[in-house]
Amino acid sequence: MKWRLDWYASLSLVGTVIKYLALTMVVPLVVAVIYGQDRWVFLVSIGVALGVGVGLEQLDDDPDLGPPEALLLVSVSWLAVAAIAAIPYMLAGYGTASTLRMPVNALFEATSGITTTGATVLGEISLDRHSHAIMMWRQLTQWLGGMGIIVLMIAILPELAVNGAQLM
Repeated sequence: MKWRLDWYASLSLVGTVIKYLALTMVVPLVVAVIYGQDRWVFLVSIGVALGVGVGLEQLDDDPDLGPPEALLLVSVSWLAVAAIAAIPYMLAGYGTASTLRMPVNALFEATSGITTTGATVLGEISLDRHSHAIMMWRQLTQWLGGMGIIVLMIAILPELAVNGAQLM
């Protein structure tokens, strides 16, 4: 039995997911503008996310997903979204220099939000130590992670004929 996996289709759709992640970064950008903090952090992050997303979308003009491609899409999307979501943490300068500027810690914090584990590397979660925009981004990643799990369980897995026993 020969198994063919269309990587380009999956990665093209990962690009679409990342492009929409850039759209969600507008919310903390608005908060940054209102409070006058971290504007450049989110402008750069949006630029990187758009660049990566549009670049990946160019891999396949008309992606067609089968079950293997869809599972690859979900797995790579979680990894890619966590990596892109870590960029604002690494770039931020308000109170995060010792904690979130380190790439491993920023990736941990972003992955925690996107996967809804709720774990954190932050010693203190307060507006005294972190900017309003970074705190908004942290909460937004947690909300996006929760919505992503709900969409995965309700919309994607039943289409792939995957049930709870197969996941275990």
